[in-house]
Amino acid sequence: MDMLAIGYLVVLLRSAFLGGTPFPEGKMLEVARDARSAMVAGGIARDATDEEIAEFRGKVEGGSDGGELSAAKAELDTLAQSHSTLLEAVDALELSKQTLTGEVDELGTLKTELAEYVAGLEAKKETLAGELAALEKAKPAAKAAK
Repeated sequence: MDMLAIGYLVVLLRSAFLGGTPFPEGKMLEVARDARSAMVAGGIARDATDEEIAEFRGKVEGGSDGGELSAAKAELDTLAQSHSTLLEAVDALELSKQTLTGEVDELGTLKTELAEYVAGLEAKKETLAGELAALEKAKPAAKAAK
């Protein structure tokens, strides 16, 4: 375990959302001990190597040049645009959910109405079966009366 002045340096093994912020695979993050322990135990991150720590310290202590700052701003802009796109997608999905919920409710009502209609047909079937049986029973008597 390599410790920095503020915390521990870890490297993400896969893309992850941390505190609601997306980070790509391979991103180096400085985290507190408990966060480092949870991330390493969960297979989300690994401890940074000595070379990675030296590179990180060089950037932090030596300051960043304009190129790094521009790259960071560009990444931030890209992430903000992605966030906006995701929010629009969530809104569209919510609308679809409301539409589908309405359709499910309507289908439930139709199912109930259909079940009532089928029950009515079953009752008619029983009535007609009783009438048919009575006619069949009366048929021999009618033939005998002729």
